Amino acid sequence: MEALLQDVRYGLRMLVKKPTFTIVAVLTLALAWGPTRRSQHRERRVAPFSSVPRPRSSVRIYFNNPGVGLRNVRFSVRNSTILERRRMCSKM
Repeated sequence: MEALLQDVRYGLRMLVKKPTFTIVAVLTLALAWGPTRRSQHRERRVAPFSSVPRPRSSVRIYFNNPGVGLRNVRFSVRNSTILERRRMCSKM
């Protein structure tokens, strides 16, 4: 715990010692966090609940290929449709 406090004190000393860096760092974080928080708030207002009607009853698909060393790799519906499209294109 003492080492953590020592590191925090050192960091604060460096921030005070270099005010230009401190101002740029704070402005960068503020400009990054502001729009992110706003978009998350907007998203929660539009869709406050999960888009899956019954999340506990949803299906998980796993892909196994022991020869390549793949075991229990999660496989989404999006991945399935992408692979299906590639398969359809390769048949043409």
